[in-house]
Amino acid sequence: MNNNVTQAMKEAWAGAKPSTVLLHTLHISHAGTSQDFYLVNAPVAYVMTLEDDTEHTFEPVGFKLALPSQNVDGVGELGFEIDNVDARISEFIDSVLYQNSKVILKYRIYLASDLTTPQNTPLALTLSDAQITAQTVTARAAFADIVNLKFLTQNYTRGRFKSLGNS
Repeated sequence: MNNNVTQAMKEAWAGAKPSTVLLHTLHISHAGTSQDFYLVNAPVAYVMTLEDDTEHTFEPVGFKLALPSQNVDGVGELGFEIDNVDARISEFIDSVLYQNSKVILKYRIYLASDLTTPQNTPLALTLSDAQITAQTVTARAAFADIVNLKFLTQNYTRGRFKSLGNS
C-alpha cells in the first residue's frame, strides 16, 4: 500500500475518470538565491497551496519525469527534462549547480479539482547532474545516498575511548 499519496489521489487513480486531471509540479530552489521556480506541467498557470499553507503561482512549462524506482541499492533518482523556452531555468541551474550548497527539487501532484493541498507527500531531492542545451534542461535529482554514509559520525578508537579495552 502506498502511504505517500492521499485518499483522494488513490480514488483518482482507481476511478480513472477522464475528467480527472493530474497536475505534476516541480519546485526548484537554492539556498544561495532568493529565486525559486514553481512549475506545472500544464498549458496554463495555477495558484496552488503548498503543504505549509502558502500559496504560489506555478508557471506553465512542459516537462517530462521519470520517477525514482524503489530498489535495494539505496539511491533513488528522479530524471526530468524541462523545456528551455526562455532560458531562465537553464541559466539558474547553470549558475548554482556546482556551488557548495544544494539545488533542491520538490515534486508534488495536485488534482485540478483541488488546488488546496498536494495529493502526495512531496518528494524532496537534490539535483545531482544537469545537461543544458538550447532546447532543454535534462537533469537528475537523487535522495540522500544513505547506504554509503558512515553509520557513526565519529570513529570510536581505543586511543580516544579508553574503555574500549586493549587488544
